[in-house]
Amino acid sequence: MKEGLDYRIGPGMTSLLMIFFVLCMAALAIMTLQSVQVESALNRRTEIATGAYYEAAVQVERQLADIDARLAEAHNAADGDAAAYVARVAALQASLEAAPAPDDAHTGLMPDAPADAIPLSFAVPIGEGGSEIQVVLHVNRAFTGPRYTVARRMVVNIAPWDPEQDIGIYVPGTSD
Repeated sequence: MKEGLDYRIGPGMTSLLMIFFVLCMAALAIMTLQSVQVESALNRRTEIATGAYYEAAVQVERQLADIDARLAEAHNAADGDAAAYVARVAALQASLEAAPAPDDAHTGLMPDAPADAIPLSFAVPIGEGGSEIQVVLHVNRAFTGPRYTVARRMVVNIAPWDPEQDIGIYVPGTSD
């Protein structure tokens, strides 16, 4: 009498195991390909958004340099006359494009601003996405110390909200 059962794997079972292994590897390859496509699309969108932000940031710095030069000219032209200086700063504010909306509570003077500071603000759009970099300056009325301080520099979404609008979330299986 036999003491134990003897199991043997025949040639049919080896073929079935090989087919199962190949199918598992094919499924893994398909999932890897889909993951690479998703990451590629996300990287493209991140690259575009990052590039647009840095282009806007460079434009903000150029505009700050221009404002600094114009404030220096106004300071020199006023020659100690505070009323003339304030009028020139007001003209400078009027010449700036895309100033933040007046109903924004942050466009005025910040709590830590000097009492005699003049608010000066501008905004630079970031690409086509409906965001902008808003900058608020506190211009010093006194003829001593720095001409201005940057009170706020902030990225703000200005696009109107539409519940039917695509908000740009990537959905796997789509082209972009």
